[in-house]
Amino acid sequence: MTKKKLMAIRKACKERGVKLIEVTHPDGRKTRIDDRAAIAAAMDALDGALYKQIDALGGDEATSGMREIVRDWMLRDHPEERDMMEDFSETVTFDELVRRMRDGENFYEILECGESVQREHCFHRLSELTDTDYDLWYSLWLTAPTDLENAEERKRREMKRKRIVKEVDAVLAKIRKGGRKG
Repeated sequence: MTKKKLMAIRKACKERGVKLIEVTHPDGRKTRIDDRAAIAAAMDALDGALYKQIDALGGDEATSGMREIVRDWMLRDHPEERDMMEDFSETVTFDELVRRMRDGENFYEILECGESVQREHCFHRLSELTDTDYDLWYSLWLTAPTDLENAEERKRREMKRKRIVKEVDAVLAKIRKGGRKG
């Protein structure tokens, strides 16, 4: 099957949703699946398989790399997190996550997430996508402004943050020039 057809199938599944799965067995019998949890698991597995096939054919620029939706990636690569992702944002891309963290927003508020393991997964993925060290993203998160700091601590944090933001800006400039997946 061509990359274009696989991308169309993946898009249709995401846009239309699935309420029922009908399986035709080799002997001609048909089985229906209408349980929402089972359908969600099957669709996640299908999406992951389609993604891997599309990626092997050169990838889909709209759904891979920095433009990929964080939640979609998380469900595909870390399906064990599904039960902890009820409120997880369905629209934030890795690009938006970086931009908003760079501007001082907190990771957990951006993604409506409360699990540190999910943050760790995302920071590892960002380091892969940007060819940087995990510590860059961790430091950017740690230096986000908070209301709990005293004036001296705030000044130290702001100075450290300025250095980190310069590094993040350099990474983003490299990506815009085509240095990594975008």
